[in-house]
Formats: sequence, C-alpha cells, structure tokens
Amino acid sequence: MGKMVLDTVSTGSDGNEAVALYEKHRPDLITLDVSMPNKRGTDAVKEIIAKYPDAKIIMISAIRGNDLTECLSYGAKGYMEKPLRLDDPQYIADFVQTLREVIPEIAVTP
Repeated sequence: MGKMVLDTVSTGSDGNEAVALYEKHRPDLITLDVSMPNKRGTDAVKEIIAKYPDAKIIMISAIRGNDLTECLSYGAKGYMEKPLRLDDPQYIADFVQTLREVIPEIAVTP
C-alpha cells in the first residue's frame, strides 16, 4: 500500500470547536465523530454544510444507524468505522478508497 500525505491543520475536542476550526481553516477534509461533547457530530455536519455546502466531511465513528444516516443525509461524504484498524490491510485499502472518493485529487504514492 502506498504512502498517503495529508497535513493536519487543527484538531478540536468537541462539535463547537469542529465548526469554529472549519470556519477558520477551511480544510480540504474534516473528520468528525457522531458522538462529541457540547455539539453532536450530526449537528456539526448540518451547521458546516449549511454554510459551506462543498465541505468534505468523513465521519469516523463506532456509532451506526440513524445518527450516521442523518450525518450522510446532511452532507457528510463518507464513513469509516472505529476502532481504526491500521494494521489491517483491507481496512487501510477501504480507507484509501473512501478518501479517493471524497477527495479525488488526493495523492497516494506507491
């Protein structure tokens, strides 16, 4: 599997910070959990997409079902399941595929 190069612009600890940091940095990609303090991921997705409809959001969460479906219906572009299994080649391949679908211009080097 190739090496992926992404820069971390910022990290937040809750949904309010996620929205504020997105507004400040306008990153190419934002990852959110469904379950976060102060503002749930569902609300953060809804708020970000309302202001920035082209925002590229991937949910990374152990929560499935209605909450995840809601995030996707609000405009999240993809979903990866937690826990992250970074030692599993198939999981990594799925993650890379999700990133390529959300950000087609992403560079993955052999």
